[in-house]
Amino acid sequence: GKPRSLSFVSATLRTLRDFFVWLADRPGYRSKLRYQDADYFKLTARDEKIAHASREIRVPILEEVTRTIAAMPNGTDIERRDRALLALALITGARISALRTLKLKHVDLDRGCVYQDARDVHTKNGKSILTPFFPISDDAREIVTDWVLHLRNGLGWPEDAPLFPRLKIGLRAHRFEVEGIEPVHYASDRPIRDVFRQAFEAAGVPDFNPHSFRKLIAHIGASRGLNAAELKAWSMGLGHAHLGTMMQSYVTISRSEQEALMRRIADAPEGDEEEMAIAAF
Repeated sequence: GKPRSLSFVSATLRTLRDFFVWLADRPGYRSKLRYQDADYFKLTARDEKIAHASREIRVPILEEVTRTIAAMPNGTDIERRDRALLALALITGARISALRTLKLKHVDLDRGCVYQDARDVHTKNGKSILTPFFPISDDAREIVTDWVLHLRNGLGWPEDAPLFPRLKIGLRAHRFEVEGIEPVHYASDRPIRDVFRQAFEAAGVPDFNPHSFRKLIAHIGASRGLNAAELKAWSMGLGHAHLGTMMQSYVTISRSEQEALMRRIADAPEGDEEEMAIAAF
């Protein structure tokens, strides 16, 4: 009984425009329709702005993530895997599909980096990405290191084995039971999402999806007062070809932060605006 949202109407009209542009070139319709006719399927400029207005999305703070990782158990291979999964996401910002398809060979502990090789790893747009570990959490880096060494030396898995393997299910007494892990990749991203959700729930922290870690990393980079070259290197670690992608799409400012920033600018001595802007992130 409620009216359709403007974002829904805008998406529907966009589909109609595409359809009528296609139809205007079909036999039997060329004499009746013009390409320009499709322009009638548009909202007003005001409604378009409302339809595509961005909403505030809460980004985790570093303390929430590190507290969640610290609270995760590590007594079994499954628990160690799950803890290392969040830890690696924190220091690399790898997307969920990349986390799922990474192999042992893609982690170079000596150089302190992960190479998301698009020939093996499911990256966005098939782009290979070199990500040095972001200097965010020494504890997270240690967790990742311990996990990689456990797979290589403790379990003796080959370099082509998955970094975050799926669960091994066995049949005992006519019942299926989890027996541990096996060197096989998950077929979908859902189990990875479940690990994140369950970890945050257990720690009493709001649920944050894997992609929110990328926004957290971008915010940390923007708040450190890095020079242009350092910011560029930081954004390259996230797989961005252009620094503007990180600053425009990942570094968002909430309304409360905006207000705080404006107050700091107003109260700052003349000439100190840049320092105050950095501190307000």
